Amino acid sequence: MTIDNVLAAQEAAGIDITVVSNPLHELRGLEPPEQLAEIGELNRYIAEMQDEHAGQIVGFASCAPCGGDAFLRELERAVTEDGLKGVWVT
Repeated sequence: MTIDNVLAAQEAAGIDITVVSNPLHELRGLEPPEQLAEIGELNRYIAEMQDEHAGQIVGFASCAPCGGDAFLRELERAVTEDGLKGVWVT
């Protein structure tokens, strides 16, 4: 799915705002440091989409809380610095 497809579906259905998140299926098989890097990258991307399409897209941060403190710090960063509005917990 692309952001263009999300926005087109949203418009066609008469939906004002869509929550965008990522279930993190791509983390399977990665080591924790790789998972953390992937989560950070995805959170930043979703925040960029939220900013670029303000009023149409609300982003949720992704988090794997069983990863420990570093993962929780990334969640905090995504919400406080990037302005994501909620959390998708895997």
